[in-house]
Amino acid sequence: MKTYILPTPTEETPYRISDYPYGFRERTEMLIWIEKDKKGIQSRVCRQTKNPKNNRWNKPKKSTYSDLFFLYRDSETGHVQSEGHDFNYSVEHMNTAHNHIIENSLNHYMTQQEKNNFKRSLYYLQYVSLPYRKYSDQTRQEAISILAKNKIILKDVQFENIFYNFKSLPPDEAEGTDCIKTTVTHYELNTAHAGETI
Repeated sequence: MKTYILPTPTEETPYRISDYPYGFRERTEMLIWIEKDKKGIQSRVCRQTKNPKNNRWNKPKKSTYSDLFFLYRDSETGHVQSEGHDFNYSVEHMNTAHNHIIENSLNHYMTQQEKNNFKRSLYYLQYVSLPYRKYSDQTRQEAISILAKNKIILKDVQFENIFYNFKSLPPDEAEGTDCIKTTVTHYELNTAHAGETI
């Protein structure tokens, strides 16, 4: 079971472990926190130990960046672990991540920029995939319309309600002699969505 460490620790307010193994025999302190990149968009986990021989803090060890990080304590092991979320896999993956965030009330500890980044990423996952979908002319126009409406919805919707009215794109159509497949160009998308930003 996970017990989340909230609000998210920062470099100014790190989570402190007072009895952490150091080498083969010694014990020391460790500080753990979440660090933002310079633009405040992505995060990474930072861990810093104190050298018990000279009582000086070692250089922090930092993970790779992810779109969102939370720290939690594992109730079985007692260890502090990190939970990362990347927003570039699929709409289905983001739906699952969103449900997890809401069910654990983690949304209350996300910054507004993190919430906006989630919404933008959700839109662009559909945006970049659409030109490669296999649609008839009619379905292509339907897909463009869905994407345009999703962009408007995401612009103003509260983070908690993102998926209430958000629609998935139509599945690729089966090959058939009565349906000529076409692709959507980014020019068509940009023309259809001009003037709207998330």
